[in-house]
Amino acid sequence: AGGNPSVHPPRGLPLRSGPLSTPPRGCQPQGL
Repeated sequence: AGGNPSVHPPRGLPLRSGPLSTPPRGCQPQGL
């Protein structure tokens, strides 16, 4: 429900683009 664009990149850029974004699937189990 909303959030800073720096933390949550728009749908189009890879989530792995920044360290703050969620890690690639398989690296760590979904906890947050």
